[in-house]
Parts: sequence; C-alpha cells; structure tokens
Amino acid sequence: MGKMFDAMNTYYDSHSDAIAYQIPKLSCSPERNSVVGKNHPEYHFIYYRPKHTTEMKDALAQVKAMFKTKGVKNGYDVYHSGFGSEESFNMVSICGGEELDIAQEGERK
Repeated sequence: MGKMFDAMNTYYDSHSDAIAYQIPKLSCSPERNSVVGKNHPEYHFIYYRPKHTTEMKDALAQVKAMFKTKGVKNGYDVYHSGFGSEESFNMVSICGGEELDIAQEGERK
C-alpha cells in the first residue's frame, strides 16, 4: 500500500473534504422511479450567495412542481453544501443507464 500511495503522491496535489446533505423536500421522486441499474450520474451545481437562500429554495420547489405538472418520468435528488464547502451550492443529481437515457426519461409521459 505504501508504494501505491507514494506513486499516487506524484500526481495528487491536494485534497479536501466537504459534506453535502440531501434535501428530500426539494428532491423529485416520481412513482416507479428507481435508480437500480442506473449507474450514470449527471450532476448540476447551482452556486448562490447565502443571502439568496430563500429564493433558491423557492425556485427549486417551483422546478419540482413543474416536473410533477408536466409528468416528467425521471426524478432527481437535491443536495445542499455543508461543512467544509467553500461556497453555498445546491447539487442536483440525476441517474440514468447512460447519458441518452437521462435525456429520454426527461420527456413528458
């Protein structure tokens, strides 16, 4: 293990840790939506200033309502930056079998 980590140090310049936590209230999980077999994640980061926290939550709630109204098939999970994050952000995670699956599942029923 020591040799392996020594070799890694040649290419690995820095490291940091941060915590992000899921916000179920803003996540969208349509009926029969499952991540089983969906090993291709797509991540969208939305950075904002802390003074806009309320507006950000409201906007994400509106997106969730739109998905429900339009009958979008795929769901997504929303995460918020936590301890160790340098900036405030929300991350939206969408899973699919591959990139094309994510786009096709985003179509209306």
